[in-house]
Amino acid sequence: MTQHFTAEERPTRAHGTATALAQAHAQFARAALGIYLAAAAAALALVVGVLTTERAHEEEQLRDQLLAEANLRGHYLVRYLDLLVQQLRRLGLRSDVTLLDQNLAPERSLVNLSHQKSAFFNLGVAILGVDGQVLWEGPEHFLPRANFLDREWFASVEKSRAVHIIPVDPERAEDAVLYVVSPIVRGGIVTGALLGAVDLKHGDVLAVGGTRTNLNTVLATGEGTIVYPPAPPAFAHEPAWVRLASDDGALGHVRTIELSGARTAVALSAVEGTDLELALLVPEHELLHQTRARIQKRIAVALAIAAVPLLALVVLLRRSLSTFRRSEERAVREERLQRVGEAANLIAHEVKNSLNGIRMAAELACDPGATGREQALHELRGEISRLANFTAELMTFSKGVVPRKVRVNLTEFVPKVASLLEKSAKEAGVTLELTLPSQALEAEVDPQLLHIVFSNLVTNAIEALGASSDDNPRIDVRLERDDTEPGGVRLEVSDNGPGLKDDIVAQLFEPFHSGKPSGVGIGLALSQRIARAHGGKLVLVPSPKGAVFVLSIPGAVT
Repeated sequence: MTQHFTAEERPTRAHGTATALAQAHAQFARAALGIYLAAAAAALALVVGVLTTERAHEEEQLRDQLLAEANLRGHYLVRYLDLLVQQLRRLGLRSDVTLLDQNLAPERSLVNLSHQKSAFFNLGVAILGVDGQVLWEGPEHFLPRANFLDREWFASVEKSRAVHIIPVDPERAEDAVLYVVSPIVRGGIVTGALLGAVDLKHGDVLAVGGTRTNLNTVLATGEGTIVYPPAPPAFAHEPAWVRLASDDGALGHVRTIELSGARTAVALSAVEGTDLELALLVPEHELLHQTRARIQKRIAVALAIAAVPLLALVVLLRRSLSTFRRSEERAVREERLQRVGEAANLIAHEVKNSLNGIRMAAELACDPGATGREQALHELRGEISRLANFTAELMTFSKGVVPRKVRVNLTEFVPKVASLLEKSAKEAGVTLELTLPSQALEAEVDPQLLHIVFSNLVTNAIEALGASSDDNPRIDVRLERDDTEPGGVRLEVSDNGPGLKDDIVAQLFEPFHSGKPSGVGIGLALSQRIARAHGGKLVLVPSPKGAVFVLSIPGAVT
């Protein structure tokens, strides 16, 4: 694979040590930031992972606490209902209580006395006959009707002969009423029933054992009908609530469901011995608010801790980078001044040499009797021509290259320029060979500028071959179509000389850098500028022997 050396691919001394240091600093800064960011990201990921695990654990604990509180309140409610049941059962077993004698005075006195000494039945106690009729109620009227024969629960009490706890629709909307009904059995026959009524709204039965104040307590049947609170909440008839309350698998668990448009954590606990369920409800954001706020605060603190050294590192690196940039600018300025001084010295040296030759030749030419007068005149003309060409190249290089393109037949142009260089080649003992295409190759170029490029390449090759030990020094010039670009032209100048050293190749196209002892170093730099001004390029192609320069010009047509 052919490798081309261009000026863009070589660092100049103007971007020497300072540029290298700045690049090294930039690489170090990127590496330091990358390492820190990677370490910080890993640490933050670890912190976030730990905090996320902690959050999940705390949320699970909060749910367990919510369920434990629901179970505790349910347990106290069961104990309370057991006391109600025992109270009625004890009254029902008293020998004084019998409805067979049609005399209710003893029963009323006993029940009334028991009720006055007990705070269990806060609404009252009633005696029901076997036909469902209310035979007596006290201490005042509290039952909504006078006959319960058509009630399903009344038939169940008579049939099972067991105490029943029945949630009922209260007479007032602000009440939440439970009936405790115990059958009166005498001689194996149900003669009636004792009914105790409790309003759950009054007292703190459902709040016993509670430690949280933001909980909503709900007492409902297994079908989802809400018994407490007295005014059913807005979600009482929502499908999500009914499904949850009807699901036996939800008992003893905490479920999160959508109620009234808000995600709500619900802990369900069964009230043993009844068809009731006790539920504790709390909006999920309230249940987990403190935990999530604490976790977010810890993450924010971790980010702040990670950001502080990052900001400090960025500030230090920016300061260091500014220092390196100032050093680079100072080094570039010094290098430019140095190069200007070197260029001035080389130009002065070149002009001085030419002036010395001109002076010596002029002295000989002015002496009519001096020998070699004609040779002196010839050398005088040569030095003047060389100095004129040098100053023209120097002015062209300093002003910039602006080609004035015309259509040129390169097949004819190259031999004409080569003929002007044949004399110098023959004097140096160098053979100049041309290889031209059979057809005419035309291109839009500036003939004068292209003449400079071609002359520089051939002249450099002649001077290089002057130091060669080869028995047959030669320069080959090949003009052909450039197959790499449509319509392009390729001009190759190669020699079989000693070639170029690596240190010279590194700065080959830089101005005022020459590999020749007497050179100024603007020929190849100017030639490359001319090539670029034509939209082409001038490159050095590696070769096992000698030097091969290739000039490529695009857009040529046949």
